[in-house]
Amino acid sequence: MKIRTKIILPIVLTAVIVLSVATLYSYFFNVNSLKTITNAHLETAVSSRAHHIDTFLNTEREKVEMIASSFIFKKIFDKNSLNYDNDIQNACNRIDKIVKTDSTIYELFTLNINGEIICSNNKKILE
Repeated sequence: MKIRTKIILPIVLTAVIVLSVATLYSYFFNVNSLKTITNAHLETAVSSRAHHIDTFLNTEREKVEMIASSFIFKKIFDKNSLNYDNDIQNACNRIDKIVKTDSTIYELFTLNINGEIICSNNKKILE
């Protein structure tokens, strides 16, 4: 083997080994960074969606609580009511008006103490 080859061969081998190690390190570092960034982004997106859903459900719950606190609906459950059938009819009429005026409400119904539907805007379930 020539002297020139003996000098160049170790330099080239060293360069190839160093570049290979640097390339592998860079590859694994970048993959790990991308996984970390992707996970952080997904966690943020999930947290944002969960907050959005929670806010939506709280708004809907407050809407239902406001409707339920109406005097018309409280009167249905008053044991001393003298005209129960009229109270039920008033509640059903009120439900119809609420559903017609609020496009976010698809169906609304009132249950009695036994869990039976006593009035609803969906007349099919009352039959």
